[in-house]
This record gives sequence, structure tokens and C-alpha cells, in this order.
Amino acid sequence: MVFLVLLIGFWLYSLLGVFQYFRGDLGYLLGFAGGPRTYLVLFQNNAELRPSGGFISNYGVIKLRFGLPVSLEIRDSYTLETPNPVDSPAPMEALLRDPKKEYTGWQFRDSNYSPDFAQAAQKAEWFYQLQNPQAKFDGVFAFDLSFAEDLLRAVGPIYTNKRVITADNLFIELEQETKNIDWHSERDLEMRKNIIKSFAKNTIKKIIFTPAKWPAYTDSLLANFRQKHVLAYFSKESVQEKFEKLNFAGRLQYPAQSDFLAINEANFGGRKSDRYISREVEYFVKINEDRTVSAKLRIQFIHFGGYEFLSNIFQGYLRIYLPAEAKITLAEGPFIKQYDPADDMGYRLASGLINLLPKQKATFAYEYNLPSSVFTSGVYRLYLQKQPGTIDDRYRIFVEAPVGSTMASGTMDVRENRAFWDGYLAIDQVLAVRVFGDDKAPFPIEQQTNRQLNKVRIIFNEDVDEGLASNPGNYEIRDLNLRNVNADQIKITGAKWEGSQVILNIEGMTMQDEERYELKIWNIKDKSGNLVDPNPKVVTIVQKSKIAEGF
Repeated sequence: MVFLVLLIGFWLYSLLGVFQYFRGDLGYLLGFAGGPRTYLVLFQNNAELRPSGGFISNYGVIKLRFGLPVSLEIRDSYTLETPNPVDSPAPMEALLRDPKKEYTGWQFRDSNYSPDFAQAAQKAEWFYQLQNPQAKFDGVFAFDLSFAEDLLRAVGPIYTNKRVITADNLFIELEQETKNIDWHSERDLEMRKNIIKSFAKNTIKKIIFTPAKWPAYTDSLLANFRQKHVLAYFSKESVQEKFEKLNFAGRLQYPAQSDFLAINEANFGGRKSDRYISREVEYFVKINEDRTVSAKLRIQFIHFGGYEFLSNIFQGYLRIYLPAEAKITLAEGPFIKQYDPADDMGYRLASGLINLLPKQKATFAYEYNLPSSVFTSGVYRLYLQKQPGTIDDRYRIFVEAPVGSTMASGTMDVRENRAFWDGYLAIDQVLAVRVFGDDKAPFPIEQQTNRQLNKVRIIFNEDVDEGLASNPGNYEIRDLNLRNVNADQIKITGAKWEGSQVILNIEGMTMQDEERYELKIWNIKDKSGNLVDPNPKVVTIVQKSKIAEGF
């Protein structure tokens, strides 16, 4: 018997997987040590995206003792109304206030305004305690519709309210049941609450009584913690720190010596349109010759929904969190408006409003200069932070270093002096690329005369040093007399530098179409100090007077 108990105990322990990291805290978390634990649970509908996951449609209060729920209360979030209005954040009020309806201000159901879940969880507790002053919680859990769907794939069908609920029909069944009611009938409102409560309790019961599937449930929970469809906050600091270390706590995290990008959206009054919104992000980073770094960001929203009870006009508030020292030089979009402080929570913040009709697109574009800390010791790093509740938004990241340099990366594809990452942001991503200095000599890739035969343009493979390139004494042109016996005596009277191009002003060239000329280039260096090789560099100019450009 003892052996059997030990075997079962070892099996249960093995199910924990990565959660073994919390083995020293399980007694506390599950209510074995120090009495029962009480948690506030937020049911977030990410079809109506909010900063920390989704609209809080329902909430629960669960009490655990010896690892089992001894009480579970589930309610509709609209039942927790604050009688005295609380001033709401400006963009929330701007989008939710309806002149035809009374606006009741900031409420519990909208408490997750902060993109940092620890702050959002504390705000949810605060709103709850306005109505229940004696309530105390050991922590707050939040999970969204995506987690519920994923869990149902492991759990199997749930029978509730004379319906069969599966992962495939969960969204539409719950929306149909909760929307198809008389909103002025107390009986219908009570039935609406009971639907969610019945579904949740039946699911929990099935999980408890199907131990053979516990490994699958554990895998689902772990995957959804990583993808931020499940979040946790704890009042006990040591437990909270462990969840943050595993990135299970939904915190905004800005690693040192790194670029940072967190795109956050709040759907205020756009129904369940997020289920029908596609997001594509393009981020271009340029590392310049002087080691400064600049960036261009483009975000496109595509509304492929329609006009119906779930999908309609999409409206929301867009926030983009950047490194604190970033200097924004361009902001373009349909409705660029800065509601929150530009240095919100220690980050540089760009923001705007989204208003999108079905079948429309909207694009936001930003340009900014990044702090030197993002490129240190020859390495550029980028932390891409996923918003809780989002599902596989597409990101394309491009990094460009000066011509002649090379790159190496374990997280990005590299092509000479360029690197790129193209993927769907299911979890936070840390990208890094090492840049090796330019040790390659510059060289001309094209040289041509103009129509008037008084200028020669030299195009180099990269930017060259302005002082050396602007010196006409560093060039010589000689007629090779291959097409005509007349020998032109070419004199160079000036040189104009234009980055990777040099325009030589010349005298003495006559009309000899297709004639060849020898061009010698001395002492020209690129921005990294590499000298032309050999020095002088000799190339050929072909006179194209009949088709030449006028420059």
C-alpha cells in the first residue's frame, strides 16, 4: 500500500513539468499550508481585445483547500456596478460614451486598462472591493477564450444547458446564449449568468474526474501561459517573482541594452470585431555608419468582418511602447492622438485611435531614432512583446547594417549586411544580430557620361568619404582612342559628393559615341576608412552620347 501511494505521488509530481519550479510554493498556492486560498478569476473575451487580454465578461471567486475548490462563485461582470462613477481613462471615455445612453464611467468590467497585468489585476481587485470591502485575495488569474477553446480540445465535449459545447462551437454557442435574451428581464439576465456558471462548473468537474488526461491539461495550461492566454498575479511577493521570471505574469518587461516593441490595442465599443481583424507589422531598423540606429514602424489593420451582431464598426485605442529614450520624428495614421503621457510607465509611448469599417484597412506609420544602448559591443537586440489575447499577428523585422559589413545571428536569417525575421507572434520573441565591421574596399559599380559630355557620374557600391571624394585631384580621365583617332584631352574641374555617387565636372570631351576612356581613382575611402583597392583603381568609361541622361 505504501509503495502504491508513493508511486501515485511520483506520477502526480511528474505531471507538473515546468511547474515543478513552484514545488516549494504548491502548499501555499493550493491551500494546504496556512489555510484556504482565495483567488479572483477574470474571464476575458479576446474577441473584444483589451490591453491585458480581453473584455471581462464574467468573473469568479474560487476558494481552494487541499488542492480542491471548496467554493466557486461565477457572475456576470455587469452585476458588479460601481454606484458612484469613477473617472475613466480619456480614450476609454471618448470611445464608450454614447449620447443616447447614460455613461456610468469606469467599471470593473473595464478595469484591465493597463497593458501590465500586475497593474490591471490590482485595479480589478480595487473595483471588486468597492462593492465588497471585506474581500481579500491571494491572487488574480485571467484566462481568455483561446485558452478555453484549447483546453476543450483536451477535455472533450461539455454538456450544459441542453447543448454540447466543443472547442469548435464554444464562441458562437456562448455568444448566442448570452446575447439572445431580453435585457430588461431579470429572469433572462439570471439565465445568462447561469449558462456561464454551468459551463465552468461542468468543465472543472470533468477535469477533476479524468486523471488520465491530466498530462494533456498540464500541457495546455503551460502553452497558454507562454502565449499569454492565461495570466497570474499574486499578493505574495516571492510567488509573484517566480511567475514573472517564467514570463507567466503578463508584465511589461524591457531588458537592458535592447530595443523594445510592444503594440497594444484596446477595443472600446467595437463588439467582437477582433475575431475578424488581421494585423500585420513591419519594422525596419537601420544601423548607420556612425553607429546610431533609426527605425521605421508600419502597422496595418484589416477588418474582414461584416455588419452583424458580433462584428461591426471596429473602434479602439492603439498604444505603442518603445524604449524611453526613443525620439519619434514621424507619426502618421487615420487618428493620431496622444491621450496618455508620452513617457508612460517608463517607456516612450505613441498612440492613436482606430475606426475601421468592415472590409476596410488602416495603416499607422512611425519613424524614430533609437538610443545607443540598443546597439552595444557590435550586437543589436530586439525584444518583441506579445499582447495578451492576440492570436498570431504577423511580424516582419528587417535589420540593415552599413554596406560592406557582415552579420551573424541565431534568431534571424542573414543575407550579407541584412537580417530578417518573418513570423507569427505567438510568444514573446528575443531577436539578436551581431554586426562585424566593414573591412571591404569600396569600388565603382557604374560610371557614365551625360548627354552634354561635360559631366561624368561615378556610382560606388557604398557611401564614400565626402572630403576625399570631393577632391578633383583624386581622379584622372584619359582617352583610349579605340573608336576614333582623335585624342580628347580631358580636364577635371570639380567633383561633387552625393553619398555613394560622385559627379565630376569635365572639359575637353568631344562627340565620339562608344569611345572608351580610362578613369583612374586615387585615395577614395568609404565611411569605415577602407581605401580603394588597388590604389589607384582603374575602370573604363564608355561614351553613350546618343542615349545618355542629362545630369
